[in-house]
Amino acid sequence: MKTVLMLHYGDNGIRGSEVCFIESVKALRDAGFRTIVVRNQPAMDKFIQANAFAIETLQYPELMLDGIQSQLPILRYVESLFGLRKMISRWQPDIIYANSGLPCQLAVPMGRAAKVPVLCHFHHPAIKRAYYLWLVKFADAVFFPSQYTRDHSMHKAGVDGRVVHNGVDTQVFKPLAVRDSALRSRLGLSADSIVVGQVGALVPHKRPQLLLKTFASIASEVPQLHLCLVGKGPLENELREQVAALG
Repeated sequence: MKTVLMLHYGDNGIRGSEVCFIESVKALRDAGFRTIVVRNQPAMDKFIQANAFAIETLQYPELMLDGIQSQLPILRYVESLFGLRKMISRWQPDIIYANSGLPCQLAVPMGRAAKVPVLCHFHHPAIKRAYYLWLVKFADAVFFPSQYTRDHSMHKAGVDGRVVHNGVDTQVFKPLAVRDSALRSRLGLSADSIVVGQVGALVPHKRPQLLLKTFASIASEVPQLHLCLVGKGPLENELREQVAALG
C-alpha cells in the first residue's frame, strides 16, 4: 500500500480549501492509499478521521518578504522543517501532497532531501513573489482548480501544471424537487425573482467589489434580478457601503 503524506495549513474553520482536502483524503483512501494528514488546526479532524490512517500536528511558519508585511521566523521555520523530517522518516511516504503554497514551502526542501516527490495543489492566484518564496516552482508537480488560476500562475511565475476541477458531491448538492419559499419571503423577494448567489469569504482575492460593480450595471436593466452574498470577512463593512452607494 502506497502512503501519501498530506500537508494542510488553515485557520480553525472549514472553507473551500478544507472541503477540497477532506474530499481528497476520502478519495485517496477509496483508491487504496494510506493517508497521513499533517495539519496545524483540528477543525477538519471529525471529517477526516474515518478516512485518514493517522493525523499529525505541525505548524507552518511563513517566510515572506512583502514590504511592511515581511516576516522571517527563521527559528520556527527550521523547527518545523525538522518536525516534518521526523514524520517523513516515521511514515516513509511515497509522495507528499501540499495543499496550497504555504505547506509547499516546507515540503519542497524536505521532499528533496528525502527523495520524496512533492505535489502542490495551488488553489488561487497569488502575487509573483509568493510563487518563489513558497517554492512552488520547485515542486515535482503542480495542479490547479481552474484554467484561470493556471494561466495566472504561468503569466506571473512560469509555473505550469494540470487543471483538476474541484469535485461536487451530487448526492448532497442537487436541485430540490420543491423549492422552499420561506427565505425569499423573509428577504422580500417574489417567486419570479432571479437570484444570483455567491457563497465565500469576503476577502480581497475573491474580488466581491468587482461583482457588485458589474451586477449594478445589469440590475437596472433587469429589475427582477437580485444578488445575495453569503459570507463574512474583513470587507463586509466596505461592501455594505458600496451596496448603499450603488443603490
